[in-house]
Amino acid sequence: MRKVKGLELATEATALVSYRNRYDAGVQIRDNSSMGIFGMFSITNSIALGYAYESFLDNSLSGINVTTHEVFIRIQLATKATGDLKVESESSKQKSTSKAENN
Repeated sequence: MRKVKGLELATEATALVSYRNRYDAGVQIRDNSSMGIFGMFSITNSIALGYAYESFLDNSLSGINVTTHEVFIRIQLATKATGDLKVESESSKQKSTSKAENN
């Protein structure tokens, strides 16, 4: 949802499906006035290329067919640092416990 001074409240819904974190596809609808589709695929871990198409649902006001075609590039500048958690096996935990007990 978004509100711009002097304009009505605008709502938009988007559904996105991702396959193996490499291919994305989705649909979008805005206030029953326009709808669109888009797709994107990852070229590398930080660069993706995409395409989007949007069309207005009601062309009766202008009498013309207004559509948009967009090509876009997504560049991920930084990744969120995640701590590497080391999972110890039960046998290594038991070995370290028995060593501590022997000391």
